[in-house]
Amino acid sequence: MQVVEDPDVDNYLKWGDQVGIDHSKIVYPVRFSEGYIGSIAKETIFPGESIIKVPNTALLTTNSALNSQLAELYQEADELFDHSNPAYEDLVISTFLVYVKHEGDPFWNTFVEMQPKDI
Repeated sequence: MQVVEDPDVDNYLKWGDQVGIDHSKIVYPVRFSEGYIGSIAKETIFPGESIIKVPNTALLTTNSALNSQLAELYQEADELFDHSNPAYEDLVISTFLVYVKHEGDPFWNTFVEMQPKDI
């Protein structure tokens, strides 16, 4: 097992610390001999005990996207962002992710940069 050192991951973990994510019981990322990347416990974690704690403000949700800089767009394009559309939540989140990727957002930039590049 080897701790992965990567400046992008370091930035992501710093962002997590700044927004209140508590991952103090694990080391992430760790590369295992088979090539898999995962995490490893720093201490015993008991059943029912939290491994990681993320405040609601650090969760990218439909609601956080709807209340972002794009709020007016979502309201004006109500034919596209129609609640009855089965893909409504996916459209809201994906539109927000594309916006952050291309225009930037001080809060979400680091999070979005760590997402898979092939989606």
